[in-house]
Amino acid sequence: QGWEPLWLQSGDSRGLAVFVSALDAEIYRQQAQVGGSLGWQRLPLARFDLLEHIKNLDGRLYCQMVFGFGASMSGELAIRNGKPRVHLVPLPFELATDTQPPITFHFDAWVFNFMREQWALLSAPDYATQVERMNEATDTELAATATHALRAVAHFNSTGEDPDWGVYAPEIGIWRFGPDELRQKTNLH
Repeated sequence: QGWEPLWLQSGDSRGLAVFVSALDAEIYRQQAQVGGSLGWQRLPLARFDLLEHIKNLDGRLYCQMVFGFGASMSGELAIRNGKPRVHLVPLPFELATDTQPPITFHFDAWVFNFMREQWALLSAPDYATQVERMNEATDTELAATATHALRAVAHFNSTGEDPDWGVYAPEIGIWRFGPDELRQKTNLH
């Protein structure tokens, strides 16, 4: 197999990157290749032995649930070290190291409810439906859509915290960035 997962840091927690959207994973992969990180592949979670991985980490794992990208207030995609900055929420898993298969992992509903609320703040209330559709897309469709998404947005070199975030809405072919109310308040200062 030989798969090495992508690890992301969020505050004090470091964990396995789990992209909610296959399109976001493909956008990340393509930009990382441009940035010099060759070889990273998008892999469905079903093909990854999460149980064995958690056992190897003494029974505790943070999944870093990626659901958007860091951005500037002017709508530029945040890039650090050649890779897109991600917007995520950590979700811990803890289990006994002697747990045996079969086992089904459930990702808490509050995480997905939180993401839906956040997407709605971006004026993308139907984004969860778009994610579901893109998760069923072929590799060719995902690659083409990600290429279009990266061409449709300017980039900036991020060195600190990103003031905004966003997602690419494939059904309308545009990026949706930060809540307008927040942008207006920030722009007043």
